[in-house]
Amino acid sequence: MFPESIVMDGRLGYRDNDKEEWQEISRSQSMKRFLKCNSENYHDGTKELLLDCELLPFFELGSVHHSEYLINVRFPSEDNEFLGELYDIWIYVIHQNGGFTFVWFSLKTLVFPIVTCALVWYIWRLLQLNRKPSVLERTLLAVGAAITLMNLPIDWLTLWLNMPFMMLYSDIRQGLFYSVLLCFWVIFAGEHMMDSVKRDDLKYYWKQLTAVGVACVCMFLFDFCERGIQLTNPFFSIWSTRAGANVAFGFIVLAGMAACVYFIYLMVTIVCVFKNICAKKHVIPSMSKARQKFYKNQIYRFSFLMTLTWLCAGMTVVFFIVGQVEEGHWKWGNEDVQYTSAVQTGVYGMWNLYVLTLLILYAPSNKTVCPIDLDENSLYIMPIHKFHKKETFSKSMAFS
Repeated sequence: MFPESIVMDGRLGYRDNDKEEWQEISRSQSMKRFLKCNSENYHDGTKELLLDCELLPFFELGSVHHSEYLINVRFPSEDNEFLGELYDIWIYVIHQNGGFTFVWFSLKTLVFPIVTCALVWYIWRLLQLNRKPSVLERTLLAVGAAITLMNLPIDWLTLWLNMPFMMLYSDIRQGLFYSVLLCFWVIFAGEHMMDSVKRDDLKYYWKQLTAVGVACVCMFLFDFCERGIQLTNPFFSIWSTRAGANVAFGFIVLAGMAACVYFIYLMVTIVCVFKNICAKKHVIPSMSKARQKFYKNQIYRFSFLMTLTWLCAGMTVVFFIVGQVEEGHWKWGNEDVQYTSAVQTGVYGMWNLYVLTLLILYAPSNKTVCPIDLDENSLYIMPIHKFHKKETFSKSMAFS
């Protein structure tokens, strides 16, 4: 009979030097893992052939704080009667090496004060307004707060303290940034459609925001089920059962499909925005030279930010999908995925540069802007922040 599963007993211990006794972290008995082996190399009888099986998830630690770790593995013969004799076992260890750890921590330490100062300056500008902040400004504030939380370099504490919850904490703050950033892109593109629809409230975007919220909550619950239990039992894995593996694989596929659909929707919206801008450009030659220069500069700024949004959105979706596949291919198969630290640091730096650019360019102006009378064919990209007190206009808008 071909073996379909294997049962293991595992113990995990640590010590910080050779003079200390081994201290037990966790133990787990009768851990069942389903096997996926090559049946062509297996025969019943006296002929001995090795089984070619796929990798099995064993244990996962959120923080490797101690100097030495010891793993004891036992295969009870009474529970593995069809397995036969074990000749060789390979254990793959996936960890964050010291070189990348130093670069990653240093990058966070460098960008944290820069983005924090920009966020504080942006909040100060909002407090100076004599009006209620727009929905775009409030959403951008949430994005700045989310990436500031993600930049907070508390990772340095893991060098001195044992913090097994770090992986769960990192997943939560990264998921929070994902959700806020996806919501911001929907609002950012919608606020620049330049049509007659009023979008000055989050209620208009309830469909898009609900879809993003439901997807993020589902991914959080899925991640919390595994990471949360691993805080007390590092040997737990949602991939250890067929039902759990199917659910986990389904969540990853569903998340990838949702990311692709969201990206397509966002790109279509951005294309519509650029088409509206091109349609409005025909009124520019009829303006005075001062107004032409003013509007052209604003269009260039807006086009640059929308192009940067397009690029950032595409890289974020690719980073999310590749990250999920990289984490899962060790658990469901041996797909060849090259996911380097350069991609992770590059996308992380791109996020900070993108948010920093938005905070600077979309901060409310503290200057008095001269309103420009607009007709029905005029350009409209950003609402005015301040008007002259001595002048009134029935219909006037300007850029900030």
